[in-house]
Amino acid sequence: MGSLAGFVAVSSLHYLGSDMTTQSSDVVIYEGKKYDLAGISGDLYFNPERHGVTLGRDCTSTACYQGYICVYEINNNNLFLKDLHNIATPTGELNGTKATKASVRDEMYYSTQFCYKSVHIYSNYTGGLLIADDFIPELCDDMGFNPAWKYKTVIELVLENGHLKKVHNASDPAAEFRMKFVNKAKAPEPITPDLIQRINNGEAAWPRMLGEYIPVQYDVSRKWIEETFSLQYSD
Repeated sequence: MGSLAGFVAVSSLHYLGSDMTTQSSDVVIYEGKKYDLAGISGDLYFNPERHGVTLGRDCTSTACYQGYICVYEINNNNLFLKDLHNIATPTGELNGTKATKASVRDEMYYSTQFCYKSVHIYSNYTGGLLIADDFIPELCDDMGFNPAWKYKTVIELVLENGHLKKVHNASDPAAEFRMKFVNKAKAPEPITPDLIQRINNGEAAWPRMLGEYIPVQYDVSRKWIEETFSLQYSD
């Protein structure tokens, strides 16, 4: 199991954009279910240009500075790049597959962009992957990628040369780590006739409807900003 420090890690973006926007995560399909990729302990960075694809200069969105979204899949206990999505103006084939215009039914974001589907490129990745589901919406920040501790379901996959060796349920350690960054929200005051009367008299305000957690204020610094754009965690 990777160290708890890994739960602050989030993504493999290689540069910091000027606009502070939550970034779209890469995806890992495990046992037929899609998870957000929320942490890596090795080097999983996929560069389409090394495979003959030329990317357009413009990013597709401030939520995708990387310029594309990788969809990985664990198939027969091996790791493959399955799809490449959300590309503005690609040229060239990817593993013999041509880019196609994303359809309005495509789950991976914008219908005006292009994608490469079913490219089936084997990855010889060695290290851990934190994959996550059940994101806690009240913990969303307009900054970088969402770390694993902001999800209720977290699984660590440990691979060696692309082969799945171990699987750990990391949800409990993630929850433990999460409590260092959030406080439990108090239930809002019940709306009663007396409260409504006090609101009308200017003596009270409508109660704020809260989720399960209240984020602790961050010490926003250049270092913290850069960490939100990094996926690395220690195993």
